[in-house]
Amino acid sequence: PMQAARKVFWFKFRRLKPQQLMGVESGGSPAPEVLPDVDPELEEEAKVALDATREMEEVVKEEVELTSKTDMKSKLGNQILYKRLKATDVLQKWDVNGGSDLDKNEFRQHVKALGVNADSVEIDGYFDELTGGGAALSIKEVKNVLTILVDDATANDKKVKELRNSLVDLSKTARMAQAAYRKRHKEEAALAEAEAEAVA
Repeated sequence: PMQAARKVFWFKFRRLKPQQLMGVESGGSPAPEVLPDVDPELEEEAKVALDATREMEEVVKEEVELTSKTDMKSKLGNQILYKRLKATDVLQKWDVNGGSDLDKNEFRQHVKALGVNADSVEIDGYFDELTGGGAALSIKEVKNVLTILVDDATANDKKVKELRNSLVDLSKTARMAQAAYRKRHKEEAALAEAEAEAVA
């Protein structure tokens, strides 16, 4: 860990943003002529910043995975959530005949009416998945499906918000550590200069 932290010093924290530090450990760091003796407190500040950026990488990766789902279930659930509808709201619009089943054509029309970004083939494929190749879905089955989709989309949305908040906190931590490093480095440089002048 300390060896990885020392790589941060090769950049000397010159106005680097946390995202610019990402990947420092994996390579590409400029080789220093001589790795200076580093004050333990300075090195600890560097380690804090580097650890924060590593965590940021993981958070960003997880956020991308959650926000880039393209399966039909995620699309439909997210669209219902985007429109701020509940499963019961959608069911009421879909159950136009009062308790009758939905066939594939009706299901496709209702899904498209919601504005879901999916073609007919994808929607029909999802219908077949839900029915097991059957001809229709009962209103009870539709209600269960919609409830699960909305619950999953809501949980996913909550997780994304938590990750983004975490990203903000980690960014602040990294920036504070960088600022502390720069301040202490400047103080030590001034002290060293003063001592050199005194000797001279």
